[in-house]
Amino acid sequence: MRKRDRALRDAVIMMIDDEMITMEIVKTYLEEEGYNNFHLEDQPSQSIAALEKVIPDILLLSLIHISEPTRLESKSRMPSGG
Repeated sequence: MRKRDRALRDAVIMMIDDEMITMEIVKTYLEEEGYNNFHLEDQPSQSIAALEKVIPDILLLSLIHISEPTRLESKSRMPSGG
């Protein structure tokens, strides 16, 4: 495995969705590809607190069921420039 591929597979992947089953399905597919560092949050109202604890390399975020103020707050707190 190339060094870059190994680094990608070690990336911290955070998923935020109110449906745990959705995140589990995505996680299963990613695990099959060799990814193994996951943080799952099924309480979208806790998304900011989760992001303060863990800084992900990859963020998979469902915004469908998050209230409008939380969407704006999430956007304004996202780090820029990566």
